[in-house]
Amino acid sequence: MTTKYCQNCGNQLLDVDIKFCSSCGSKIVIPNPQVNEAPSSVAVTKPKLKFPAIAIIVNAGIGIILCLFLLNLMKNPPNQNINDTGRLWLAIGNTLYILLLPVLAFSIYGAFQMMNTRKYGITIASAIITILSGITGPLPWIGIAIGIWALIVLLKSETKAAFESNQK
Repeated sequence: MTTKYCQNCGNQLLDVDIKFCSSCGSKIVIPNPQVNEAPSSVAVTKPKLKFPAIAIIVNAGIGIILCLFLLNLMKNPPNQNINDTGRLWLAIGNTLYILLLPVLAFSIYGAFQMMNTRKYGITIASAIITILSGITGPLPWIGIAIGIWALIVLLKSETKAAFESNQK
């Protein structure tokens, strides 16, 4: 029996007569039923990139929610009797959380590019930002693990080939 794969997402097609992929919904085109072609590097690599990208999106999304919560908390601190040093630390904290928001948003953008095997440099930057936000951000160690996992997947030669072939 021949094994067929979706040309778009790399999903293995169990039914030979299927018209649409059960995973991504794209139309299945079979040019010659006698030829058993291996899936493209993009189709094989996309599923491997999906889970680290989703993990980056979830990590950065939680980071954004926590930043917004802490900004609101700093705007209305529970202890209203704050001295000048306390006000200074609140201002520094507000500034850092405001600067962290676009960085986390960029990380989410890079993760979406990773899922679509586009903009390799941005996806690498997104993984590195995830590592750095794991050091300094709201989810210590989890972001580091997710970022390293994403970098390991991104630095494989077949992943680089998939990004290069998808640019053409």
